Amino acid sequence: MGKQKDFSGPFMKLKLDKKLLENEMNIVRKGKIPVDMDDRWLICYKESVLYFYRSWTGICIYKVKIDEGRLVEVQINADKEIYNITDEKTELNFFYELLELFLESKI
Repeated sequence: MGKQKDFSGPFMKLKLDKKLLENEMNIVRKGKIPVDMDDRWLICYKESVLYFYRSWTGICIYKVKIDEGRLVEVQINADKEIYNITDEKTELNFFYELLELFLESKI
């Protein structure tokens, strides 16, 4: 596992309103460390923020602010050289799909 890189350039900010169950918050707190080359995400939680890093590059794609177990905001890396961001609806749908896979331990 290499060094993780936060994004400092442009980003898309979207409001969220999703309450996590206690067992889901436990999964969030544990995060996910990639174990082989097929794992594409490193996910970690620190200081009320859930980070989604690409495992191969260490680049942060999503930062999710969590307040008392509620997802309140996602910031999406919008650096065109790093991540090909699309429109808000598509990005939000993809984020929620990724989140569900993570919470169901399928990634």
